[in-house]
Amino acid sequence: GKSTPQFGLDPFFHVECGSESYLGPNPYHFNPLDYCILVKTNSASASDGHVAVYVDANDGAGYIKVSQGQDGYYRLNEVVVDQCYADLAGVKIQAVDSNAWVGTVKVSQDHKMTYSSLPCIDCGGENIAVGSIVVDNDSTDSSAAPTQCLQKICTLPFRPFCVLVKTRGMSYSDGYMDVLIDSGNGYAPFSVPGVKHQKNDVVVDQCFADLRSVQVSATTTNAWIGDIQVSTDGKLTYNALTCDNCSGTTSSASPIFVDGDGSSVSGVSTYCIDGNTCTLTYRHPPCLLVQTSNIRHSDGYVGIYVDSGDGYVLVSDPSRKYATNEVVVDRCYTNLLSVKVANTNNNAWIGDIQVSKDYGATYSAMKCDNCGGTTAFASPIFVDGNDDSMAGVSTYCIDGTNGNACTLTFGPLCVLAWTSNIRHSDGYVGIYVDSGDGYVLVSDPSRKYA
Repeated sequence: GKSTPQFGLDPFFHVECGSESYLGPNPYHFNPLDYCILVKTNSASASDGHVAVYVDANDGAGYIKVSQGQDGYYRLNEVVVDQCYADLAGVKIQAVDSNAWVGTVKVSQDHKMTYSSLPCIDCGGENIAVGSIVVDNDSTDSSAAPTQCLQKICTLPFRPFCVLVKTRGMSYSDGYMDVLIDSGNGYAPFSVPGVKHQKNDVVVDQCFADLRSVQVSATTTNAWIGDIQVSTDGKLTYNALTCDNCSGTTSSASPIFVDGDGSSVSGVSTYCIDGNTCTLTYRHPPCLLVQTSNIRHSDGYVGIYVDSGDGYVLVSDPSRKYATNEVVVDRCYTNLLSVKVANTNNNAWIGDIQVSKDYGATYSAMKCDNCGGTTAFASPIFVDGNDDSMAGVSTYCIDGTNGNACTLTFGPLCVLAWTSNIRHSDGYVGIYVDSGDGYVLVSDPSRKYA
């Protein structure tokens, strides 16, 4: 090393904290606040404007306003927030008026050595704020950045899965119950053993970067009744977890009865009893992945439109030529009804349009309702502005220059129960299906099926 600063060499710092010392490139080595938020106005013309920023430090206090500018106005290149926390659940941003603000929202986990952008789960445009985000009370400046937060409060989660376990306020709901959560590294306890949870007590209110499952159990006969839910939109709404091995007539954990013996209670239809350990899982929202193929001549132009419940919204850039293997869309939705594809350019695009129902662990091809070709599955799919075709691809969406667009769905899961044709197969059967709200009888158990 050198004793004086040299071009191309990293400086080392000698830091002492009590009886400990450190020599290395990180001057914040002993800082206990591991999560640092940096919100900064861009330097480009007209980026200055009004914005309010709120941070949830994952400490149970919820979102607290941390931006302090005069009337929420920030100049070009001005830092809006530069603050560190012991933990972090997420950030919310909001326009103050129609004077749009454009900037970046980033987080550091190495004491400000490096930063990465936070995803925006309810913004328009790109869902990952890899560049800039525009925040405005109207839509006049929507083109100022690839990610848009317009006329709403937008959530940028650091830990997008927020688990809420809360005791109910009904009679006899207070009791004992242990909670374990697997957020990707195995189960860890998130409740204090031996503590009686009183009525309306919050047992767990914590957010995670990932959520695999939750386990609950009771070791005493003083039962607990409550709700076990998860939020994926910054605690705006919650959905009940589903119990994989509970008893009762439903599987929803809102509410759920947890007890050390075999008793039950009226008004609750999901039971975790006899001291059993019950596993609760979250049914992840559908995730859309659109990626250019790696075969020859697959690079080209494509427009991707997604209907997540409010009509079709353009989520790709139809004027951009997507390169071989390039990801066009990689985004999850609370609801995904259908996707439309079109190409108004004669430079065709070939790729895969797939959906995951297990948060990206596996993907399956979407089905095209009105494509040409010999197959209907969009993996791969050929999308072109004229009526060309491509060897090796059997699903076509063509004639985009004439206004043709193709609709893709991932369809429902279909259950087929069919009586066999072997001797004495005819008889009686009850079929129950759990599609998210507990088991429902879908056959006639009093009928003899031929």
